[in-house]
Amino acid sequence: MLRKSVFLNLSLLFVLGFFVSSCSKDSDVATTENFVFDDGRGLGCLEFVYPISLTLPDGTILEVNSDAEMKKALKGASGPHANHAKPEFVYPFDVINMDGDQVTVEDLESFKTLLEDCDKVKDNDHPDGPIGKAHLGRLVGLLFGNDCFTLTDGLSVSVGDKVITATSAEELKTLLDEYIQSVDVLVPRPELVFPINVTLADGSEVSIENQDELKSLLDDCGFSKGDGPKGHNGHPHKFIRLLDNDCFSVVFPVSFVFPDDSTVEVNSADELQAAIEAFVAANPDVHVKPMLVFPVDLILADGSEVTVNSKEELEVIIKNCHD
Repeated sequence: MLRKSVFLNLSLLFVLGFFVSSCSKDSDVATTENFVFDDGRGLGCLEFVYPISLTLPDGTILEVNSDAEMKKALKGASGPHANHAKPEFVYPFDVINMDGDQVTVEDLESFKTLLEDCDKVKDNDHPDGPIGKAHLGRLVGLLFGNDCFTLTDGLSVSVGDKVITATSAEELKTLLDEYIQSVDVLVPRPELVFPINVTLADGSEVSIENQDELKSLLDDCGFSKGDGPKGHNGHPHKFIRLLDNDCFSVVFPVSFVFPDDSTVEVNSADELQAAIEAFVAANPDVHVKPMLVFPVDLILADGSEVTVNSKEELEVIIKNCHD
């Protein structure tokens, strides 16, 4: 049997409806549902042992003997003339697990268990693995679409030796799709390229050098569970930075809405920090992301007072302060 390593990449996984599916009671063929891995995880620590058989939508049994043949089958199932049916794995088949042992995958549930074990290894043991359960697909959307920071120079990912840079999540997916269609083999799953330069809500610029620093930034912004309002690296929560900066002064009181829909009125950055700490203590499993209630009044550096009616207006003021 031919042993071949397979790492399924972000864009190609959009067509893998057969990886996680429901099992037929009367057959050793997995019947598929439209389950999509849009989170960037591939097989990771597993290797396919070829040949592997797939049942195509027309009922044909296809024996796959290589990466190229696997990709051709997947591309045919997701092309412009394809119907909604997906290829199906024919069980059993063999893989090489994370310990180097060849194991037989008897059914869908055992395959799912192996994939979940891969996730645990990447999350807990691999220094360059994904951040918690925020795998690459969701992470890219978060990096491009949040109100805590902006990507100063766009975002780059590496796919093997290829580096792709984009200024939006949509552009990144398009460029990945184009690259994947241009090659004849299954390529490694995309990885973030560091450093990542970001501009914070207060206008300051930060260079994120590795996964740990990125996790700390996300903790600070309230996107992943950290150690209260200051995250893992001691930096203040983004709204505390907003209320205490060199660009403008906030006219207190101001109000914030917490994840449980409660509204808190504060008269200083210290009061907001205390409110966040109290919420974290009472709701340890809830990500803290208070939302500022508009309108708010600001006193600018030149002494003028303005009323801000939306997040977009506030972002313009912050940008202008640091231009």
